[in-house]
Amino acid sequence: VRRISGRRKELEIALVEHHATVRRAGRLSADLVHGERRDGEAEHQRLAAHGFEPDPLVRLERKIETGDTVRFAVVYVPPDKMPEGRVQYCEHLTPREVWREGFVNPFALRAVYVVADEPEEAAARWGRFGGLLPRPEDGLVRLDTKRGRVVIGTRKRLAQLLGEAPPAPALAGYALGCADPEEFAGRCSKAGLRVQGKAVRLPAALGGTWLLESRANEEDL
Repeated sequence: VRRISGRRKELEIALVEHHATVRRAGRLSADLVHGERRDGEAEHQRLAAHGFEPDPLVRLERKIETGDTVRFAVVYVPPDKMPEGRVQYCEHLTPREVWREGFVNPFALRAVYVVADEPEEAAARWGRFGGLLPRPEDGLVRLDTKRGRVVIGTRKRLAQLLGEAPPAPALAGYALGCADPEEFAGRCSKAGLRVQGKAVRLPAALGGTWLLESRANEEDL
């Protein structure tokens, strides 16, 4: 899940069981490893064993408009352990109340682009954090998750891909899957956003860049 809290960008690597009753539709707050059966307690222990010094497990809940209560278990780590942004684990304890028809839209978070001065070192750390295996790809380092990918590169390399990128360490942008990237890029342009090809520069309040991708080839992630 990617959202904004103050000036730090947030990325949740959510731990959710996917149910057949909920269609496989992402949203801007979609997770990257949707489908993994890993729980918050186990991830907390694993992160502690790898030196990430996680805060005590946080249990959250809130009422939604249906009257149901949604519950989450969240694992936070100190900012210096994942300096690119607020990167955390979130276990959805009530997935059927969250991933339901009418609560999702036809967009999907396909990738996160991470800026690092030393991409290989950063990728090794992200690999330990997420239990993922990094591999080189076209001057970048890629880590595949259950439902997407983390792509790490230098500022110069990511600027070539996204049009521009902030100094390291940072989250530079996101690959956004949609049915028709060209049509959506046109809508973004009409809304006043800066568009260059399939790259959409987000307002300063949000930060970063969307790199639009077709959802027709999701199996090729």
